[in-house]
Amino acid sequence: MSAARGDVVALTEDDCVVDAQWCGAVIRAHREPWVAVGGAVEPGPYTRASDWAVYFFEYGRFMLPFDQRESSVLPGNNVSYKRRALAEKSFVETEGFYEVFVHEAWRRQGLPMLITPTLIVTNRHTWPRSHVTVNPFHHGRGFAARRVARQSWLRRGMLALLAPLLPLLQVYRIIRLIAARGRLIVQLVRAIPWFVVFGTSWAAGELVGYLFGPGKSAQHWR
Repeated sequence: MSAARGDVVALTEDDCVVDAQWCGAVIRAHREPWVAVGGAVEPGPYTRASDWAVYFFEYGRFMLPFDQRESSVLPGNNVSYKRRALAEKSFVETEGFYEVFVHEAWRRQGLPMLITPTLIVTNRHTWPRSHVTVNPFHHGRGFAARRVARQSWLRRGMLALLAPLLPLLQVYRIIRLIAARGRLIVQLVRAIPWFVVFGTSWAAGELVGYLFGPGKSAQHWR
């Protein structure tokens, strides 16, 4: 990202297939003042319930249909930025680019960000079961440690006490979100047991991260 020289820096991943209209839609969106523009992440032809669980957990909120709106919650595998916005920070060269925290900082600054259904990628992947059982722990720990960096122990302790409630809250949110889309209900039901596994692993990671920091889990963030 720091080596990019174009006016727009776009990110996707090697397990995503972009829609035929994607490039044009990115360019048109960045003619407006948005510093970041995200789009939809559609599911591939998954066959395993655990793959559906990963998709719903990580990308369900970006599944079609949804309305175009201003939002700082954007998918890391279907997002583009005005390069001048990236150049204003040193995070790309130093700490790495963690879009969750970058977007939140921009939101607090009042910088406009957009999510639009006109940008579509399809995620085609089969994840190892460790992506449901082990990886969420590391991601949760890395996220939590970064979230409370330089915060008081009282704040850390309060968040750690709340962490065990996360699995129930996450499962409820996912079910409500996907049900509202009116699609893939059968796949949703099949994935629920894996939601519990995924959510429990993540919650355990958050609890440890709040109390003991990232350890080596930050290496697994990506």
